[in-house]
Amino acid sequence: MLPRHLSRRPETPPEPPKKSLLILSILLIVVGLGSVITSLVLTRTVRSVEAVELSQLQKDHTEKPYTYAKVTAVKYYQFLAAIQNETENYFFVTDPSDRAYIVRISTPDAQQVIDTIADGYAAEMYGIIHEISDELKAEAINGAHALFDNEEISEENFSEYFGTTYLGFGEIPSHPLSSTLASVGTFMTIVGMMFLVFYMNRKLRSREIGLNSKKKKA
Repeated sequence: MLPRHLSRRPETPPEPPKKSLLILSILLIVVGLGSVITSLVLTRTVRSVEAVELSQLQKDHTEKPYTYAKVTAVKYYQFLAAIQNETENYFFVTDPSDRAYIVRISTPDAQQVIDTIADGYAAEMYGIIHEISDELKAEAINGAHALFDNEEISEENFSEYFGTTYLGFGEIPSHPLSSTLASVGTFMTIVGMMFLVFYMNRKLRSREIGLNSKKKKA
């Protein structure tokens, strides 16, 4: 019987990783980073667009949802809508020409807007416009009847008073492909880095075992 240390088989160097894995890793990283950079460029390009006055959009009948718009508010009226929650509030606001709009404001921002107008200043409100749903329209009509004592406001003439969209105050414009490119790019970069680390570890391990094997033979 052979001594225990002689009965062990010599450690066989693992097969070196294929270069195709290295190429795939680099390709994933390059494409992934390229996608992330592209998403940043698209976002920056979209956000460089100036906000359009919502009053002008209404006058021109060009209220397209997801347009970056602006409202200069000098008065505000909060109406209690059933669709409200603890983080959002819906307001009627009017501009210097006494034109009315519906604005959705988060609770933290609402107090700042209220304080600005209460101090006698106009509140510059920027955001993305959205189509007014039937539910919001019904709540707005009820709110307008109670606040303005105007029973003439109805579903038929609603757009004449408030337009067809409301402003999502504080919402930042973004390109529709930006978030997708950023997510896919980040995933590809992470996977590429994992493949690259695996490739390097496998290559170093193979080289180390190979050198040790040569030393033992010598």
